[in-house]
Order: sequence, then C-alpha cells, then structure tokens
Amino acid sequence: MKNKFGLWLNIVTICLCVCAIAIGVYAATTASLTVSGQIGFKAHDVDLTVTGTIEGHGVDDSGADASDGSPSEAVALANAAFTNGVGTMSMGSSTRYFTDMESEDGKPADIIIRLSVTNNSKYAITGKAGTHTLPTNVTATVEPASVKIEMGATQAFVVTLSMTATNDSYENITASANNTQINMSFEKYVANVRNELKLDANNKLYIEMGQDFSGNALKWYAVAKGTSTQEVSAYTSLKSTTYTSVDNVTAGNYIFLSEYILPEASGDNYIAFTPEADWTEDNGYGVEYNGSTIQQYLAGTSTNNIFTTYGISQTEGFYAEYINQVNLAAETCDDYRDSSTYTTQATSNQKLWLLSEAEYIQFFGNGDSSGIGNILGGSADYWWLRSPCGVSDGDAGARYVDYYGRVDDFDVGDGGVCGVRAAFQITIPA
Repeated sequence: MKNKFGLWLNIVTICLCVCAIAIGVYAATTASLTVSGQIGFKAHDVDLTVTGTIEGHGVDDSGADASDGSPSEAVALANAAFTNGVGTMSMGSSTRYFTDMESEDGKPADIIIRLSVTNNSKYAITGKAGTHTLPTNVTATVEPASVKIEMGATQAFVVTLSMTATNDSYENITASANNTQINMSFEKYVANVRNELKLDANNKLYIEMGQDFSGNALKWYAVAKGTSTQEVSAYTSLKSTTYTSVDNVTAGNYIFLSEYILPEASGDNYIAFTPEADWTEDNGYGVEYNGSTIQQYLAGTSTNNIFTTYGISQTEGFYAEYINQVNLAAETCDDYRDSSTYTTQATSNQKLWLLSEAEYIQFFGNGDSSGIGNILGGSADYWWLRSPCGVSDGDAGARYVDYYGRVDDFDVGDGGVCGVRAAFQITIPA
C-alpha cells in the first residue's frame, strides 16, 4: 500500500528507534537475537513511500555468515503510515536464530534494516544520514550516507547496527541496545557541485561525467585552481595536490581534464583536427581552433560529437548544471615562411575545450610525466593542444603533447592526427 505525505516545510527527519536489541549466546554453537521497537518518521514538504525489512547476521569462527538471517529470509516491515507528517514503521517482535556463533573478534551479530524510499514529490530530493544516538556497545552506518533521489525514483538505504562484545570468549556473549536512534534527513535538492566531488585511491580530486564504451564512468581530474578569468597566470597547478576529504577542497574555480585520451569511437585512437585553414591575406596558413573539427566535436555542433559518443547530456546533469562557459583568447605564433606572426580567432562561450600550450605548461610543466596521456583502454599517445604553430615547410601546424609529456609541433597540413583530452571549468563554492 502506498503511503503519501506532504507538508509545507523543507526537511524530512527519519528516526530509527530500536527500543530493545539483545543478543545472547547460550552455547558455543547456538545464539538468538530478539528485536522489538519501531521506526519513527517526521515528514515535511515531501511526498515519499517507505517500505522496509529487518534481518540479523551472525558469523562463525572463520568470519563467514552463519545465520539463517540471509536477505531472502528477512522479515518484512509494515509500510510506514503517516498522519499529519508523522509516521511510524513497527518492527514488531522478531527473533532471529544463529548457528555456530563462534567469533574470534567477539562480534556476535549485526542487525540490518533495509529501507526503500520512493520520491513521489514533484522535484528531486536529497537524503543524508545525520548524527546518531548509540550505546557504547553499538556502532551504526547508513549507506549511502548522502544521495540525490530524482523525482519518481526509488532509493535503497541500508542501516547496519553492529554489536560488539566485551570479551573474546565463544560463549555467554551478550550485547544490548536500548533506545538506539538513527537519524536521517530528506530535503528538496539544491544543486551543489560539492555533491559531485570524489577522491581516488591516491587522494586526487576528480568528478565523473559520461560513460566509456563498456559502461564505466569517465573520470575527469582537477588540474588547476584559479580565479574566474581564463588567464593562465591566474591558475595554480594541482598536479601534486592531494586531499584528505572533499570537505577540504577550498572554494574557487577549478579546471578539470579528462583522465584519458578519448577516441572518436570505440576502437579508434584519434579524432582529426581541421586541415589547413586560410588566415588573413598577409599571414599564410595555420590551424584555426575556432570552427575546427575538434571544436565542433566538443561543442556538440557536429553530428558526431563527444556527447553522443560518451553519453553526456547537454540539457541536464553535471554538464548542464555546473560547467562554466569560458572565452578562449586569440593566440599568436610565428609564420616560418616570412618570419612574421599570425593570430587566431578568439573562441567564445565554450564548456568543453582543448588546453592551450601555455595552460598545459602552467599546469603540468614541459616534459613532466604527469602530462602523459593514455588512450582510453590503451597506452600512452599524442594528444592535441589548441595552440597553433608554424612548421618549417610553411604548412599548418598545431601544438601537441607527446609520449613523454613534452610539447611539440605537428604538421596538420600533411594529415597528422592526435588524440583529444577535453577540459572544463567549474566553480566550487565555500
């Protein structure tokens, strides 16, 4: 049965009150767990359906699950019933039996409550675990600790109450938890890019956007932090920066770069740059990033583009909500034919773009291994920068990064191609 509720405030608080949880080991091979109590809900300005189950788990002396409380044997709880924004979910009285409860670490059992929360509101909401009230012999975790629930979506929460014993004996282990309270809050979702920040195993900052050809999330790593301008001098390299927590990421504008060189299609290594492009009458030939094949690919204005290739939505989600539009300044380089210079066009309102030569050197250095790019699913290879250059025979040229992280010239007029690593800028608030 579906139970709906809604008030005109902005917070939903869920309190899981375990009135009595007791575990007794009466012999080295048998134990029972009795649970009674209720889960209490306070709801404001949201419309949710909440169902749940409760189960117990014991472990034997090898650490394996030794209970009969497997998920398939979990006890279903009555759906939460709400009146004037206040709801309860009774746990009734349930006894779980465990066989061979021996445990080298003296841990007799876990109580696991599985909640299924469906968002019936007309907007997305955020669910977060709060501060819990626990006895000294009980620990609690809620997974996920924080999550966005889209309109109409159902989110599972797993509440684990872990009981710890005071000795390592295999018999007479007893633990209890009276009036344990697990707190959660639900509120209307407000876009905040901090919810998207992640740290890898090396404590490097990244976000996920899009999917590779196997359905795995694409990672984009923070490479620089600076002011709101696109001036290279305003940014500081993050190549050696690590974080102990995403909460320690300070406010500012950050540039992120795709972890890998991104093929144009599965099995391809490259995407071609525009061949020779005419410049003004006095300047000869060079590569023009504005209007090039790559610029259109990254802007989504070509039929084949990064959004369709990697499943990135242009109208919702991370790209639409958080990525800033930036203006890419014109660049000047030498024309080897007559020792003059030529200047590219500026490119405005870009959300995905190639790094320039100056940006790359500012962020990585020239010849530093941190700038080496690997093809998605492959090995190190060349990748394009957006900066033009003249080459000795007068053909169109562009800068690129080689196998060793060095910047070099590439003769595009001879059909040269390299890979693409896209960059973007976001603002991380305080």
